[in-house]
Amino acid sequence: MKTEGEKTNMKQGKRLKTIRCHRNMTMKQLGMALGFDESTAAIRIAQYESDTRNPKTDVSHAMAKALNVHPNRLLPTPDDPIDAVIEQLLWLEDCETSQFCQECSRLAAFLAQYWQQKSRLLSGEISREEFVEWKLQWPGVSKPFKE
Repeated sequence: MKTEGEKTNMKQGKRLKTIRCHRNMTMKQLGMALGFDESTAAIRIAQYESDTRNPKTDVSHAMAKALNVHPNRLLPTPDDPIDAVIEQLLWLEDCETSQFCQECSRLAAFLAQYWQQKSRLLSGEISREEFVEWKLQWPGVSKPFKE
């Protein structure tokens, strides 16, 4: 059984397989495009796709070039928090718990509310404390939770 994090976070190998299949490439073709020997090309890619082996950064970049995708699509979660959120959103709908399409409107509503509150903070309309309180109370819970 997968943990909640695994259900909502597509692993690097699955992302690679999804992209490779979308590009109609076999594992052998991709491996050979990376310069691997014909006899081991498919095995190397299978190891990456099964997450038993992680490609080095230069190999990930070469794969991205061979697959004609941005390198971030093949790298582990980026260090930059905004890039990490964007990367998560790009792959979320492909995960097992794909209620993403049904939840898009909820996400859009949150982002609109967040930006509205952040704009009010930046313009001085509300204080930092009021902004933090909004974040703590989102989605507008009017009463404290009962234990």
